[in-house]
Amino acid sequence: MLTAGIDLCEINRIRRSMRNPHFCKKILGKEEFVQLQNRGFPAQSV
Repeated sequence: MLTAGIDLCEINRIRRSMRNPHFCKKILGKEEFVQLQNRGFPAQSV
């Protein structure tokens, strides 16, 4: 079964977490990482 959902948190909190270079690779799949990389890693999209 596949499901979709959202997690709500403050964008500033995500932005701070993204300062750690391993954060995005840890929480995103490979395709998601590449898509965000191509878009410049906007925090509101993470």
